[in-house]
Amino acid sequence: MKKVNIAIGIIFILFSTFIIVKSNSFTHTLIADKGLGASFFPISLSVITIILSVSLIFSSIKDKSLSENISEVFNSDMKKSLMGMGLIVLYVICMTVIGYLVSTVVFCYIFLHLFKVKKMLTKVLIAVIFSSAVYFIFSNLFLINLPRGFLI
Repeated sequence: MKKVNIAIGIIFILFSTFIIVKSNSFTHTLIADKGLGASFFPISLSVITIILSVSLIFSSIKDKSLSENISEVFNSDMKKSLMGMGLIVLYVICMTVIGYLVSTVVFCYIFLHLFKVKKMLTKVLIAVIFSSAVYFIFSNLFLINLPRGFLI
């Protein structure tokens, strides 16, 4: 498990560094002079990810109780995580085909269902309100065109 944690930490550090470099090429928007341009959010998340990855690496090196058995990593508890990751990949593909708004509402609903949110009304409201709010913020404040597919 130690080697897996260290490898995952390094992968996330490299990925976050890539995101920071790519985010610096974003064009500035209306609120860029206040430091909150289109690159603010991805850079912030990437910095947090790097900090957490370094913490994971250091704690894995320090902790003597972690086993080296790789089979412990892939137990039945990983099922939801793997399904969630697969759902995210499918979401990205669908977003380019059917558009941001519709695919995000469907993605949020399925994700909430996957993680056992019981009430249908809660799932629908969260999916619609979250998707609409993010769409409004990105299209009106950040002036970023989100993917438009054949539905929206």
